[in-house]
Amino acid sequence: MRHLLLEAPIVLEGMKKALVVLVHDLAPNWELVSDAINSTLQFKDDAHIFCLENPIKDEIRGVLDLTEEILFQFGFRKYEVNLSTRPEKSKGSDDIWEKAIAALTDVLDDKGWDYQIDEGGGAFYGLKIDLKIEDALERKWQCSTVQVDFNLPQRFDISYLDSNSEKKWPIMIHRAFLGSLQGFFGVLIEHYAGDFPMWISPIQARVLPVTDTEELRNLYIVGEYQLPEVKAGTALYFDFPKPL
Repeated sequence: MRHLLLEAPIVLEGMKKALVVLVHDLAPNWELVSDAINSTLQFKDDAHIFCLENPIKDEIRGVLDLTEEILFQFGFRKYEVNLSTRPEKSKGSDDIWEKAIAALTDVLDDKGWDYQIDEGGGAFYGLKIDLKIEDALERKWQCSTVQVDFNLPQRFDISYLDSNSEKKWPIMIHRAFLGSLQGFFGVLIEHYAGDFPMWISPIQARVLPVTDTEELRNLYIVGEYQLPEVKAGTALYFDFPKPL
């Protein structure tokens, strides 16, 4: 939440129609492991969208569309979708919760996704949609999430003045496309077993020598003809297994 602390308090005056503000920061997060004996520093692609009630559906649809595109580019075609609803103890009015659940279900129905409903599984501050990606071994991993928050804008005094000059609090949408970057790329490595698509491969082209006499020539070719958009390398003759 470091970026929220830097931005708050935010006061926007004279808002009559749609209000959308995006705050994003690739911030490190300390996570305690094993009873606080060990800790890990993880980077997460968190962002927070502040909006009025009306654009909730459009903003969530935009997040899910972009999430789908990003996962598609990384080669993930299958994922489990879960919609977590209001728990017994929660913040916010019944009206805003009903509008939020209607917006989220409409978005999922519009996208044609199959999804499961986790009754009462939402956070006290709002609903959420979680995507669990399925890797090549058919294992499922929690990565992407979008959450609606009715609580934090008021706690951080993030407000706006409406057309009647009355102070109101916007709705905050948490979103993460990949979640923990370390965790996501760990899943990605296992998904491809290290055999990455060319666009994310550390070495995209490799010049192989036939005998050890071509090694210098190979180095020259790599250095002379390497294009900026292609990561090329060479293999030395002694790297190859010798016939028995």
